[in-house]
Amino acid sequence: MSQKVDAVRTTIKLSSPINLPDGTVIEEVKVRDPLVKDFRIASQQGKTAEDREIIVAALCCGLVLEDMDLIKWKDYVQIQRFLFGASSEDGDAE
Repeated sequence: MSQKVDAVRTTIKLSSPINLPDGTVIEEVKVRDPLVKDFRIASQQGKTAEDREIIVAALCCGLVLEDMDLIKWKDYVQIQRFLFGASSEDGDAE
């Protein structure tokens, strides 16, 4: 039997807004905890570990890969830390 589980979410304010191709301006992203399904999708679509990580991040932010490409590295590192608990040597977000 399936149980509905409320996903953990956080909101990350971007250091500078991104402008999507449709004219939407994004100033913050709401990020949910990744699901197994996200990793399965990423493993099917991504060729490298980096591709798969960014696919998972995009899915958890409700964005497409082209939108993720517009996010500054220091903002991505905050998303990465929430999703994977990872720290980055060259992308300190503080």
